[in-house]
Amino acid sequence: MSNCDKENVDPVVESLVRRSDREYVFVNEQIADRIDQELEARSKKKAKVQVQTLDVNIQSVTEADGVTLPGHNQSVGKTIKVEAFSRFKDYGTTNQTNTVVSLGLNSILDLSLEYGVGQSTLFSGEDWKVLLQKFPATPLQAAPIVPSAAQTSASSASTPASAASISASATSTPVPKVSKKAKKNKSSKKDRDLVLQLARRDLAAGATKAARLLVSKHCTLAPDQEFMMTVLRHLCNLLLHHAYLFDDNIEKTEQDYIIKAWAPILEALFQNTSTD
Repeated sequence: MSNCDKENVDPVVESLVRRSDREYVFVNEQIADRIDQELEARSKKKAKVQVQTLDVNIQSVTEADGVTLPGHNQSVGKTIKVEAFSRFKDYGTTNQTNTVVSLGLNSILDLSLEYGVGQSTLFSGEDWKVLLQKFPATPLQAAPIVPSAAQTSASSASTPASAASISASATSTPVPKVSKKAKKNKSSKKDRDLVLQLARRDLAAGATKAARLLVSKHCTLAPDQEFMMTVLRHLCNLLLHHAYLFDDNIEKTEQDYIIKAWAPILEALFQNTSTD
């Protein structure tokens, strides 16, 4: 700027320009400081690990399961419960710890896992064998296959026999009739498969179909069939509207699962009972 231009500059304007420059620098510095503080606070909050504690006297824990292993004074129920309380502070660190704590606090002993995994680590190999022998797994029994009239007729035609023997066989071993309960079970299985087939393509369609079946067959569904259909509808809605429960990148609490996942199932399980 030439000397002539400097002489023509209004002192008021020059003062305002200098002031605006200082304010601009000040505001930017304040914004930068605020952003740094916010980022630092968020990083500390994310890194902070919340440690849960239970104020419980472990020695006072009692269980009325009545299952005691040879050579042990403490029952199996108390063993898994005490261990669950002891490891509660470490809950969330490993899957092993989570399993021992979750099952133990609910007084559940899972015998389905191989030795060396889960709650089996709380017992010796011999003690675990004793428990497996004491509570063996009950194998699922397949329903008997009832031959149809066409199969019976074809079998009779392919095997030459006298009229008398055929008549005697027919009177001595009649073909059992399919009971009404078996027919209902077959229909229920068909409905279940239909809901699952629709849900695999469209969760909303599966939930809608399950809801319609609950209404249209309310009077004919057995309690266990109605519960199964209610759970199917709930699972479809859970995956449809609360998919975040299954996203490892989203922070959740145990209350999310209790309220949104388990509460509706437990309510359906105990409906029309004194535990409603």
